[in-house]
Amino acid sequence: MVRKPVYGALGGALLALALIGAQYASAEGAKMVLARKMKTGSTTYKATVKANVQGMDIVIEQSQKQTIKTVKDNGTVVILIEDLGGVMKFNGTETEQKGGAPSTETRDKLGKLIDFQHESEPMAIFTPEIQKLLAAMSDLLLTDKEVGEGDSWDTLLDNPASKDNKVKVKTTYVGMDKVEGVDLWKFKQTTEAVVNADGSKTSTDTTIWINPKDGLMEKVDAKLKDVPSTAGPIDFSMAVQRVKAAADAKATK
Repeated sequence: MVRKPVYGALGGALLALALIGAQYASAEGAKMVLARKMKTGSTTYKATVKANVQGMDIVIEQSQKQTIKTVKDNGTVVILIEDLGGVMKFNGTETEQKGGAPSTETRDKLGKLIDFQHESEPMAIFTPEIQKLLAAMSDLLLTDKEVGEGDSWDTLLDNPASKDNKVKVKTTYVGMDKVEGVDLWKFKQTTEAVVNADGSKTSTDTTIWINPKDGLMEKVDAKLKDVPSTAGPIDFSMAVQRVKAAADAKATK
């Protein structure tokens, strides 16, 4: 009987492991076009907003319902956003907040705001132009090019607060991130926009988690700076979390 050399078997095993490792590395580093494949339906979110207005700390906890009314063949979506109200905490006192006027956003397949409809409110802290600007900067902006982990891209948007200046957006695909047992796309996004005739700017720094299965946002952490308001420029942070439906909650247990 002829014995095969041990190193031959070992060498074959090492070669197989090397090939598996190479395939894994290739898959991990692969570039792809990130697309949000949305469907009609409703999703509820809970948000916590923390702000300092003229030296006073304010916390607002509110709920919001987003309903995707239409998804067109070219990827354009029409979304109805309803403010369900919540609670405002100020100077140790909690005050119930009624829901505000709904808004309707139309966005293209990359997330750019095409149209924004919102009823003006007498006591609104932001002008209609700033409300539209905040809506334009609030959602994830994708690219139609292939990207991999760590890749960034720039987007220019029309600026309703200063028509002669574009909104500058930089988006980075961080990679896959497991949140509560679910694999999500994680993005970092920063924006900057001129908001006054003197050239003063507002900016945002946002982290966004997207569920690749349905294209919906699962979680958002954002910081906004020098946003013009009736009380002067204000800074505030916002943490948003998707509220899972009962069926979804059971599936993740």
